[in-house]
Amino acid sequence: MPILIKDYSWEQNENFVILNINLPVGHVTSKAEVKVGEKMVSVMSQTHLFRIALFRSINHEESTLKVHHQKLEFNLSKIDKISWDELTKKKSGKELTEMFIDLLEQERKDIEAKGEEKRIKFRADKDSSVNKQLAAEEVKRTERNNIKQFELDLISQKIKNEKFMLEAKAKKEEEEKTAQDTKSAQEKERKASSEIQFTDVKKEPTVSTRRSKMPPPRQRGKITVEFTERSFPTPLRESNKPEEDAWLQKQAAARKRVEYANGDLTEQDKEDGYLEGKAAKMIKNGDYQSAVNALNIACKMFPRKPSIYVLRSEANLKMQNAVRAAEDAARAFEMYQPPVPANLDDRFKCHILRGSALRRLQMYTEALMDFVAAEKLNPKDEDIQQHCADLRNIIQNNGGDEWKKEWETDLL
Repeated sequence: MPILIKDYSWEQNENFVILNINLPVGHVTSKAEVKVGEKMVSVMSQTHLFRIALFRSINHEESTLKVHHQKLEFNLSKIDKISWDELTKKKSGKELTEMFIDLLEQERKDIEAKGEEKRIKFRADKDSSVNKQLAAEEVKRTERNNIKQFELDLISQKIKNEKFMLEAKAKKEEEEKTAQDTKSAQEKERKASSEIQFTDVKKEPTVSTRRSKMPPPRQRGKITVEFTERSFPTPLRESNKPEEDAWLQKQAAARKRVEYANGDLTEQDKEDGYLEGKAAKMIKNGDYQSAVNALNIACKMFPRKPSIYVLRSEANLKMQNAVRAAEDAARAFEMYQPPVPANLDDRFKCHILRGSALRRLQMYTEALMDFVAAEKLNPKDEDIQQHCADLRNIIQNNGGDEWKKEWETDLL
């Protein structure tokens, strides 16, 4: 229950009612909640409350509030310029509460009305500025069009003037030429009339022979040119084009899919390269057995594609299955024939895989042969050179390979 504030005083003049409210000690005036309406004044400061119903209505928009230390000073503007007999009207607590609720509702409506008015004004200002900008752009556009039209008219007039001058000049030249021709004809006619001889003696007509000042045409001749045929070597004759064509034909045949009857395979699984890419990801993740299973299906669908056998050899080698790894590497190496620059990296990988598998099978001499072949394909690889050196030391120290009968297979 709030404590009522009774420490206040008031006075009036012709236009204002001055109300001074003294707050209790310790209260901060700037934190007090103040509400002023047409018929009431309400101040809430912490646990203290000052709420009165005014004797007459006031203009709360023209009323002001001055905040002092421990005191609030209200200047309430009168609507009717008459003297007040009292400051307040006697109201019960319930009536004051209802008036306060009405005051809050009226304040909310005023805020919404001001906000709406502000939005309308902002929208109108924005539309006005946009219209002004559009008008300015229209003026600039009109000016540019006028300038363009003026330039076009100027150029058109200039072209017309030049055309008129050319026509006048041509006409003048034609008239001069006509006058010159007329003058020449008259001159010839005058000369002819002066050369007429009036005599009765008929002379024999003279025949004039025209003699040209140009020399007669020369006799024609022919120049015979013989060329010696020479065959120069071209890059096409020096290249290994037959081997390249054979390799491309083998690649095209390997990409041709073989129908594999398996109800578990989807259309995506039957696409060229899908199972191969899937197996490569499995090898990268360490799932070697699943990779081998996928590559087995791929080998049945694309039995002539060597890259599948290379991947399966790598997976078998990771699973310590050296015999199968060597077999797949050897089979892939056979498919990478003939040797061309396009499959150099693949042949290098086949040598590495088969050499690593043979080394695990303790077939050191055959492994050394593969690593030496790989070194010839990539002489700058230091790891291959180290493998070759290690195998040579093993062969020299052991005195040969330790062949076992269970290793009999088509590894090489």
